[in-house]
Amino acid sequence: MAAFAAGFETNPNELRDIDGTADNAYVIRPAADTDELDDETVRRLVRTIDPVDPVEMDITRTDGVVLVDAVVEAPPEIDREASPDAQIRSKFDRYAGTVTFEHVEGEAVLLDELEVWHDGEEVTGTLFDGDEFAPGDEITVETGLIATVMVRWFDPDANVYDTYAREQVDREAFAVDYDMSAETLEISYEAERPADASNLRLVHRGEEGVQTVGEEFTDGTFDPGNAVTVTDVSIGDSVQLAFDGEEPMGGGSFIHYRARPPRVWIHSHAEDHDQVRRRGVSSS
Repeated sequence: MAAFAAGFETNPNELRDIDGTADNAYVIRPAADTDELDDETVRRLVRTIDPVDPVEMDITRTDGVVLVDAVVEAPPEIDREASPDAQIRSKFDRYAGTVTFEHVEGEAVLLDELEVWHDGEEVTGTLFDGDEFAPGDEITVETGLIATVMVRWFDPDANVYDTYAREQVDREAFAVDYDMSAETLEISYEAERPADASNLRLVHRGEEGVQTVGEEFTDGTFDPGNAVTVTDVSIGDSVQLAFDGEEPMGGGSFIHYRARPPRVWIHSHAEDHDQVRRRGVSSS
């Protein structure tokens, strides 16, 4: 991307307090042809930058730039005092490819105010019978081996929420190896079974900005032993394997690695010489 500009109807510092909606505008000048920046990438970029939640976007291309008119609304605020006092526990079954949410104890939660999100889509209506989620109740979401799923309470009138439980699976299926001298980061998939990778993207944040990389790694299926190497990962850069779908209030990165220099400890002893310890290896 060569340039990015934004215009706000309301002061950005005050957007989170707006009542109703506001109109924001963006101008994006890609380094390459505008047609190479598809609408989904544009929407993802605006959602990343906008201080609130875009609910509508109109995208046009003209004279080498991408114009985005966005209608935005204030995001909900967390309010644990307002939500029912409920303890909901999640458990991932790696063999079955499911996540089970169990209401362990506390107050029942009305289904009118309960949401279940799976890979950016609300799936509440397909999981429950009755009108509340009470102690002893449980639901099971078929997630597969790679997924993000959450249960939250949400009051649309007050625009407040509380997240009861969240799972991002399966982090244990991946290994990360950083080579500081070569400035490379390798992420490998080490599970025993293939998994759908289409809902993930790999992002490198560094001095050159934010870049989506490793499309060949996340485009299709993870097979056991698949790996990707991200190059030019300098100290201070970060590499994230993130879910590509929308989720209320975000969900954080699935895998997040920040390149840092090795830690060094120097121990000084009056009767002996100094000892240097780096990454668990001692030298004198």
